[in-house]
Amino acid sequence: MAGDWIKIEVGLPDKPEVHSIAAGCNLDPDAVVGKLFRVWEWFDKHTVDGNAHGVTFSLVDRLVGVTGFGEAMQFAGWLEQRDMVLHMPKFDRHTSKSAKKRALTAARQQKFRNAHVTQEELPREEKRRDSKQSPLPPSRKRGAVEFKTWMESCKAAGEKPISEYRAIFDYAESIRLPVDFLQLAWAEFSRRHSPGGVDCRKKKSDWRAYFRKAVEGNWYHLWFHDVSTDQFSLTSNGRSAERATA
Repeated sequence: MAGDWIKIEVGLPDKPEVHSIAAGCNLDPDAVVGKLFRVWEWFDKHTVDGNAHGVTFSLVDRLVGVTGFGEAMQFAGWLEQRDMVLHMPKFDRHTSKSAKKRALTAARQQKFRNAHVTQEELPREEKRRDSKQSPLPPSRKRGAVEFKTWMESCKAAGEKPISEYRAIFDYAESIRLPVDFLQLAWAEFSRRHSPGGVDCRKKKSDWRAYFRKAVEGNWYHLWFHDVSTDQFSLTSNGRSAERATA
C-alpha cells in the first residue's frame, strides 16, 4: 500500500534464521531477506492478526517462487501451519499502520456487537446467512408502518431495532467498511425517518431489510472507496451527517 511501512530489523540479513532458510532452500541470504519481505507484506495486507485462513505453505512458495520456502520459515520459527491456517508468530510487532487500523476496526466491530445498543447506535445482528432462519420478531410480521411506530413496537417488545439480522455486518466485513460508518448510516437513517425528517411518512413492513439496502447502496452518499489506498473515507455528505449527530 502506497505510503505504508512495515518494520524490518537492521540486522536481519545476519540472523541465524535467515541463514537457516538460505541453507534449506539453497539461496543467498540477501535473496532470503527480499523473499521474507514479500511474505510479510502479504500477511500485513491480507490478514488482521497474522492468521491466514484456508491456505497452506504452497501459497508462500508461490509468493516467493521457491518450493519449500514456507516449510523453511516454519523450521526457523517464523511461520506455523495449523490445519488450514497459516500463522505468523509475533505478527503484531511488525505490522503497518493500515494493518493495525484493520485490526482495531475488527476489534471495535466485535466489541460493538457484544455491547448493549441503544437507538442512537447501530444494533448488533447475530443471524448468519447460512444458518436456519428463526421465527421473525412480532414487529416484522406486521404490515407496513412508519419508522416511529416500528421503533415504538421494538421498545415495547424489548427488541433492539436491528437484532437477529446479521446481513449488515456481513456486508460491512466483506468490504472492510468501518463500523463508525455503519453507526453514522444508522444515525442518518433514523434522523430522516423519525418525526420531522424528510422521509418520516414512509411506511415499510421490514425496516431492518430496508436499512440494509440503504447501507449496501450507500443511498445517502456518506462514504466513498479510494482505490489507491483501498480505504473508505467520508464524503462531504458524510462529514455533514457526522456534525449533525455530534
